[in-house]
Amino acid sequence: MAKAFKEKESTNSDSKRLHFDLKKMTEFTHKELHNFVSKRTSNFFKRFKASSDFIAPDPENWNSHHGYQHGLTVIRNLTDANDIAERSVKLMEEYNNIITHDEDQNQYLLQVVKDYRSHFPFWSKHSL
Repeated sequence: MAKAFKEKESTNSDSKRLHFDLKKMTEFTHKELHNFVSKRTSNFFKRFKASSDFIAPDPENWNSHHGYQHGLTVIRNLTDANDIAERSVKLMEEYNNIITHDEDQNQYLLQVVKDYRSHFPFWSKHSL
């Protein structure tokens, strides 16, 4: 794996997703870790400011390596922040809290917005 990390060129530089044919699934499941490692893998370590020095020694000894322990801590503390639905909900919660904290005012505001949308279905300057 260390050899692939230093020498192997990536096959598809544009793809961030894995694309494969379902008919080749058995071939895919029999691949080893070194099949997924290339020079581009070092970008992962650089992005999270983690050392990749632990890759050269035997994987049996990784647990005792400081760089591995630090990288493991960084990875375990990663949170999923890319989910569009979660971001949308958080944005709406923040927006609602900025406008008003009173639930009655919030309900009134929603009714006013709904009423205006029914009167002005198009949002162009011309229709207003």
